[in-house]
Amino acid sequence: MEGKDKQIALEYISYFREALDKNKDLKVVRIQYGENAHEDWYKELKKLKVDYPDRLNFYVLSEDSNHDMVHVAAIDPDDEKKCIAEIMIPSKKFDGDFEKEIAGSAIFVDGNVDIASSIRDRILRISKKCTKLESPNEFDEFISRNRGTI
Repeated sequence: MEGKDKQIALEYISYFREALDKNKDLKVVRIQYGENAHEDWYKELKKLKVDYPDRLNFYVLSEDSNHDMVHVAAIDPDDEKKCIAEIMIPSKKFDGDFEKEIAGSAIFVDGNVDIASSIRDRILRISKKCTKLESPNEFDEFISRNRGTI
């Protein structure tokens, strides 16, 4: 990742870290929309998993799944005061003949249990079609398997 893409990705990761550091009871579930993301992005997610192994669940939806999702996250979906729903709308960008999706716009909704729990429930339903990355080694294996496509 370079330039603005890298800045956006690192900022997003820092938000995760800040939220997790402020609230030791916080658990996060994130679903990655497709396998086609930059290798550096997966490495940053892996660092989060290493630092917060029991508080983060990452899922990657396979490219051939039939879905029309935006990138989403639900943070503390059952807590009216602390819940956050994140909805990220990707934009397409071309790097030569390689098409990739980058963060286009993001919406964060604080304090709405209905939206946050709805996103969590959708993630859990869709997770049956996903690859769950549970350990740092699984991140490495995923990156290795998909090298050239991410």
